[in-house]
Amino acid sequence: MFTDRSALAREAMAALRELPQAEEEDYKIIVQVLASRLLSAIKNEVDNLPDDAQPNTTEPSRLSRDAAHWVIREV
Repeated sequence: MFTDRSALAREAMAALRELPQAEEEDYKIIVQVLASRLLSAIKNEVDNLPDDAQPNTTEPSRLSRDAAHWVIREV
């Protein structure tokens, strides 16, 4: 699956801007908290991949941010 990460982040930020009384710093915190909560599930899935398909060490963090943006956009 291919994702336009920039568009996904923009759409998530647009959704967050609709929250009452939330500011830019709040948006960052919300994304960070969601990403940290999703990271363990993503790491579990990555651990189940074959050795030749294992991503580099920074990939799970990036994927968790993308997942957080997706959750925000969908909710």
